[in-house]
Formats: sequence, structure tokens, C-alpha cells
Amino acid sequence: MVMMMGEEDGRTDKALKDKRRFCQFKEEAANLMKSSKYDKAFQYYTKAMQLNASDVAVLTGRSMAALKMKRPKQSLEDADAALVVDPDNPEALYLRGEALFAIGDLEMALVSFERGRQLRPEAEKFRIGAQKTAAAIRSCANSGKQ
Repeated sequence: MVMMMGEEDGRTDKALKDKRRFCQFKEEAANLMKSSKYDKAFQYYTKAMQLNASDVAVLTGRSMAALKMKRPKQSLEDADAALVVDPDNPEALYLRGEALFAIGDLEMALVSFERGRQLRPEAEKFRIGAQKTAAAIRSCANSGKQ
């Protein structure tokens, strides 16, 4: 197949424009998160994902936005997608743990927090997440005793 010079240039231009748009969407979403405008940030992360669905920062950003909007199932989906790309990503593990805790899957939340603690023992959020989850599990176990 013979490619015309103009076709190749057109594809390069589109790729560059898409990359610029992706960066703009990602940056705008991050700024909106800082302003606690989670619904708008979620929308911008979604736009960025349409251009690059495997960017871990975008996936974890959207997961955090979903969690802040009390949409833990969506948060879990995005955290899991980030972990497919980077299985040892600490932020994705933390968000996965928080989403699972919010859903009520305490055992799997604890697994996520403990895995994060193994990777980042200095990160306080994993210790706190594991402690609150273990306490919730104990509470559930004790409520069954009469």
C-alpha cells in the first residue's frame, strides 16, 4: 500500500492535537479536583480517557472523583482498570480499598490496604485504611454474638 506524504502528515497532526487535548483535559480535571468540583473533574477525566484509556493518573483521578461523589462502584472500576495497567500502583490500591470499604466488601478492602502497606510501609493512609477496615470486620463479627 502506497501512502501519500499528505496522509502521513495528517495523521501526525491529528496525533499531536489529540495529545494536546488529552493533556488539557487531564490538567483541567486535576484543577477541578483541587477546587472540589468533582462532577466536572469526572467529566474532564472521561474526556481524557476517550483519548488515552490507559493513563494511570487519569484512571486514578477519575476513581477519586467518583469516590468523592459517593459512586464507589464506578471508583472501583477505575481503580481496577489502573491496576491492570500498573498492578503495583499505590494510589490505585488505596482507591480500590476505599471503594471496597464503601461498598461493604471489607475483606477485599483489607487485602487492598495491606497490599498497599507492603509496597509503601511509610504511607499512613494504608495503615489507617487497614485499621478502620479491621475494626469494621471485628464489629461485624461481634454483632453476631449474642
